[in-house]
Amino acid sequence: MLSGNNVLSPASQWPTIAKIGSMTVDTDAMSQGRNVMRVIVIGASHAGIAFVDAMRRHGFNGDLTMIDKVAGLPLERPPLSKTFLLAAEEKDDSFAFRPPDWFADKQITLMAGHEVVGLDEKSHHLTLDDGTALAFDRLVLATGATPRELPGTAGMRGVFTLRDPSDARRIRAAARSARSALVIGGGYIGLEVAASLTKSGKAVTVIEAAPRLLARVASPPVSAFFKARHGDEGVDVILSLIHISEPTRQAERA
Repeated sequence: MLSGNNVLSPASQWPTIAKIGSMTVDTDAMSQGRNVMRVIVIGASHAGIAFVDAMRRHGFNGDLTMIDKVAGLPLERPPLSKTFLLAAEEKDDSFAFRPPDWFADKQITLMAGHEVVGLDEKSHHLTLDDGTALAFDRLVLATGATPRELPGTAGMRGVFTLRDPSDARRIRAAARSARSALVIGGGYIGLEVAASLTKSGKAVTVIEAAPRLLARVASPPVSAFFKARHGDEGVDVILSLIHISEPTRQAERA
């Protein structure tokens, strides 16, 4: 969550978002008496990594700093719902976007395990959760999206969302002792999780609010194919279920 002075000011007043191939170092940075432009990227997932990679490939030689709240080497997100859930912990680094020396070779500073808690666009400074203040000339927001939690599930034992490697690790750890799993959401990620957990021997049920799987991205025949394929593997698919009663038992909460 970002906080600070005038964080919600109009976009026209924010620092210019860097554009690949159109950044110039003879404007703001030069007018402030510096020869090197400082670019900070918040978020080290697909968009952030692709951005800094493209900047270097297109000849940008200024300072590039990446900040991500997830500790460790940035990992690929698509495998988190598939092979990552079945892999041994010591294999986690094999899912990395780039090897550790890539950042050093490209002269990119990676600050993993830190969250931006303050942002002042007027002074072009941001503040990290440990109190560190960083100055920038251009700021790139590549934070991605946050999964929507069901009402009443916050803090409940055995309930997980899946967005980043830490989420996937918690699901993987819980699955070791679980006999069954309930997946809410019949999109690509939900179905991939269901397939992975089924492969590991769990009894899996998928609940989807829409009348068919992948309703927003696939045609009815494709939806029917995936429903039949998961059914053949033992997944119980429940469709058109919109409301789930909120649990009230205190014992169900951690």
